[in-house]
Amino acid sequence: MAKSLEDTAFYRYHRLLALNEVGGDPSAQALSIDAFHEAMKVRAKEWPHGMTATATHDTKRGEDARARLMSLAEIPGEWASAVARWKILNAPHLVVAGEMRAPSAAFEYMLYQVLVGAWPSGKAMVRFWSECRPMR
Repeated sequence: MAKSLEDTAFYRYHRLLALNEVGGDPSAQALSIDAFHEAMKVRAKEWPHGMTATATHDTKRGEDARARLMSLAEIPGEWASAVARWKILNAPHLVVAGEMRAPSAAFEYMLYQVLVGAWPSGKAMVRFWSECRPMR
């Protein structure tokens, strides 16, 4: 069951790839800071010796890539603008045959996230975002 979920559904539904990990829930909603702190207090009380594993043998992406992808949730407007611009720039490279499109819109969106997750951090990332902003 896990294999079919992780290797099928997680590659078809990916509003935020960092949520598509073993034991994760792609439909998860963000917690407020207060709710997060409350959850950590309960965890510390009930499971004081528990560990927080940020990666396992089943992790699909590295911790740094997942952190970059999670940061997209902080800038949804900028992310949507960047994706819209990339879709326009890449439209001439799509292959369309009848009702078939390659890559599919879902795969294209996944690819943009993969690239952001793999992009180097620091000044290169700042330059990357500044170059991806929509023209005004």
